[in-house]
Amino acid sequence: MLITLETHVRVPAKINLHLAVGPLRDDRYHEITTIFHTVSLFDDVTVVTTDENGRLGHPAGARHSRVRLSHNAGPEVPGDGSNLMVRAATALIAHVGYTAVPDSLAVGEQEDWPLLDLGVCKQIPVAAGMAGGSADAAGTLLALNRHWDLHLSLDTLASIGATLGADVPFCLYGGTALGTGTGSDVVPVATRSVFHFVAGTSNLSLATPAVYAAFDQLPPPQPHPVDEVLQAVTAGDVARLAEAMSNDLEPAAIALRPEIAHQLKAMERAGALRAMVSGSGPTILGLAEDAGHAQTIAQECAPLFKSTHVISSTLSGPYWPNQL
Repeated sequence: MLITLETHVRVPAKINLHLAVGPLRDDRYHEITTIFHTVSLFDDVTVVTTDENGRLGHPAGARHSRVRLSHNAGPEVPGDGSNLMVRAATALIAHVGYTAVPDSLAVGEQEDWPLLDLGVCKQIPVAAGMAGGSADAAGTLLALNRHWDLHLSLDTLASIGATLGADVPFCLYGGTALGTGTGSDVVPVATRSVFHFVAGTSNLSLATPAVYAAFDQLPPPQPHPVDEVLQAVTAGDVARLAEAMSNDLEPAAIALRPEIAHQLKAMERAGALRAMVSGSGPTILGLAEDAGHAQTIAQECAPLFKSTHVISSTLSGPYWPNQL
């Protein structure tokens, strides 16, 4: 009898309220100190297995699997083995002692292996400094853990996620957290504060490695204490947060894409308490007083951006919608 099982998880975007970048480490990554913060822009991740033997595609059923990805994000998001979702699935399957191969690379007898279908419906902008790819990888790990009843702890999933990208561990937890090291060392920050933002996305593109390379060519930034941001977040003080927010990668992003400087000024002229590049860019974040103020800023700035999103803090990370 043909049996199909689907598991769904919704994953939020990430912004950095503080991003301090240190020197290069021996492993060629930069030491950073950051405040991660999830916001109300979501991707929907789905995993599907279909099987005729009642094992529902569990890797233990055949000890190997093909992995296929579908998405609605356009050609800029790869669907092959380089995609973080495919890499997350193959890493998790390897962790439990079995083998997976991207469907696009399957040859010979691999073409007859059971098929795991991954799907993502994207709302998080692509290559926008909002960790869309990392969120989707985190969603894949969570969905497969539940889908196959693996009962792996969140810390174990975070260890697997850290091999995929520095933002993946935080995207598994969500909420607000202090990130250190390469960003993969995450300590949750207890807060019930909700802040409101406008995210302005652009037709510009910025590759994260290029932004870090440009950062290395600039004079070292002035230090910005992370404690000021932590205190503003825990107190829910939006005016204090506006004063404390900072991103050391912003000058590098502007050096590569000078148009960003104009967008930052325009966002603040529209009333944002603070405008800042999101992560490595090119998305611009505008901090608002409240939801209504964010709507006003978004309407004023709309002509400058490919799209604008009114977003707010999420107090937790990925969650499980009703199963379809």
